[in-house]
Order: sequence, then structure tokens, then C-alpha cells
Amino acid sequence: LLNTNPGEARIFYNLGRVASLSAQTVTDEEAQKGKLLEAKVAYENVIRMAQRQQVDPALVSLSYVAIGKIYEYYEERATAVSIYDAAIKIGDVSGGAFKEAIAAKQRLMKELQ
Repeated sequence: LLNTNPGEARIFYNLGRVASLSAQTVTDEEAQKGKLLEAKVAYENVIRMAQRQQVDPALVSLSYVAIGKIYEYYEERATAVSIYDAAIKIGDVSGGAFKEAIAAKQRLMKELQ
């Protein structure tokens, strides 16, 4: 699919999703890091594409939240908060992750205090 539709953000989002889910099942720490990096790159591709072309705002919102979770996993809370802010700025779009971004940001802000 990627070869025939390189400009389709949904493909990158789903590649990120599969890599994220795979990372949860991997027990080897290096392999897990590799899967998380793969997921992060795929989600970042969605965001980059949205800067150049029309992309479903829900995919962008979901991608930001997924990246935020990866930063949380690595305990980079301040970075995660700024990424959640980007998702919040998109607004409460249908199918997006607005509420999840708000909840995650509130939780992290309490932890950072």
C-alpha cells in the first residue's frame, strides 16, 4: 500500500499503531526501543504530511497523542506535555484524541508540580 499510496497519511498512522502495539509485546528492551522509534517516525510522518497537504484532523490528533505517550514512556514529561498541547490545539474533532490529550496533560502537570 505504501508503494502505491506514499501520500496517504492513514497508512503511516496504521504503521505507527502496529509498531506501538508490537512494542507492548516485545520483551527484549532493544527490540522494544526499535519498535517505539519505528512508531514515532510513522506518527511524525502523519504530522509532516498534514503540514503539506490536507490530512484528516483526527489522524493528526491521534498521532500527536501517540507520540506524547512514547515520550511519557521515556519519562520525558515536559516534552509530552507540549505534544499533548499540539493535539489540544486541533480541537475536539470527531474520532480524534482531544479528551485523551487533556486528561494526559492534566495528569502530567500534577506530576511535574
